[in-house]
This record gives sequence, C-alpha cells and structure tokens, in this order.
Amino acid sequence: MNWSKIIRDLMDAGVAQREIAERIGVCQATVSQVLRAEGRRDLEYSKGVALIAMHQERCGEATHA
Repeated sequence: MNWSKIIRDLMDAGVAQREIAERIGVCQATVSQVLRAEGRRDLEYSKGVALIAMHQERCGEATHA
C-alpha cells in the first residue's frame, strides 16, 4: 500500500496532517515521516485500516494505492 499517496490525496482534499494523525492514532510527525518516505514506510495494521477508511470518506473512492 502506498501510504504517502493516500496521505497526499487527503491533504489535497483539505485535510491537515494533524487531523490525519488524530484520526488514525499517531502523532503528526509520524504522518510527516510516512509522507516523506514515498510509500516505503509501513504502518501498523489498525492505523492503515483507519487511514484507508478516512480516505474513502474524504476522497469518495476505493483505495487501490
């Protein structure tokens, strides 16, 4: 899964890194690190599920990143 693409999509939809972090249960620095890693950093399963759900809610599309 390309987490950085999902985060970029959310940010393009007007969601701040802080809001993403709060929603998935990590600190803002972790979101920033994942974003900078260009998809090479993995997330704990529950955090990934929460990020995918947020992406589907905010971006209105299935996540196939």
